[in-house]
Amino acid sequence: MGARSGGGGGGVGGGSRALSTALGVHERAIRDNNYETLIVFDKNGNILVNKKGGAHSVSYGMDGSKTTDAIVTHNHPSGASFSHQDIAGMVYYNQKEMRATGKEYTFSIKRPEKGWGVPWKSAQARFQRALKYARTAFNAQKTGNAAKDRKLWINLTNKYNAMAAKHLGWTYTAKKNK
Repeated sequence: MGARSGGGGGGVGGGSRALSTALGVHERAIRDNNYETLIVFDKNGNILVNKKGGAHSVSYGMDGSKTTDAIVTHNHPSGASFSHQDIAGMVYYNQKEMRATGKEYTFSIKRPEKGWGVPWKSAQARFQRALKYARTAFNAQKTGNAAKDRKLWINLTNKYNAMAAKHLGWTYTAKKNK
């Protein structure tokens, strides 16, 4: 793990100590949930949106416009890296950073200084392909052991998403949670 690509700004979300603290507190609180929760922060660590979703998704709903230039975090009960829907929303709403946290890792993609550089549909398609490659590799390597297969899926989504982000010149990280 620990994949990284591209260049990027300083600190978590390129923001303040308050933001870093708020992200840490809230990500620890949601990472073990068996449903998705989405929390949107401004650069100072203030919460703009806090939504509870289902087992596999959470929607911005009417609050999507509040996420422009914001730092968005949410949990993935599976522990996997980003979905192509995460990527589409991130680019569509021009968010500063998208984060996904699970029991083992927190994944992050940060917007380059000059912007995302691609339309949201193109970004979504790139990550759909990455997840298709991850699924193919998973099906070829799965063991039938739930714990091992869960780790395999996390590693493969990280690997292929990191490759997609690198291709686009984006900063992607996977950090082991404490």
